[in-house]
Amino acid sequence: MALSSISSSLAKSAQAVTRSSPSGPTNTAPKATFADVKANLERPNAFEVPKSVLTLQNRMAAGAEISPRELFSAQISMQRFGLRVELVSKSVESVTSSLKRLQQQQ
Repeated sequence: MALSSISSSLAKSAQAVTRSSPSGPTNTAPKATFADVKANLERPNAFEVPKSVLTLQNRMAAGAEISPRELFSAQISMQRFGLRVELVSKSVESVTSSLKRLQQQQ
């Protein structure tokens, strides 16, 4: 995945996670629409552990020599994966709290 698409995806997700206070949103950045969040969730392989990490794990289990470069690459891949999971979790939390607020207003 290209760095520009990752940063674009992270920016949209971060906008969707802005916190609100009783007097209104505290962040003035434009929010991502539900369609944007849904599109990010429906991307193929959005929540699969990177294949390079799985391959590295299998090689380690077999006792193969692993270079520091390969380990660092796997660490970066897993950090990106962790960020995706965290942003989706926060997005779901934000949607849930918005729905609760709407139900309380009725």
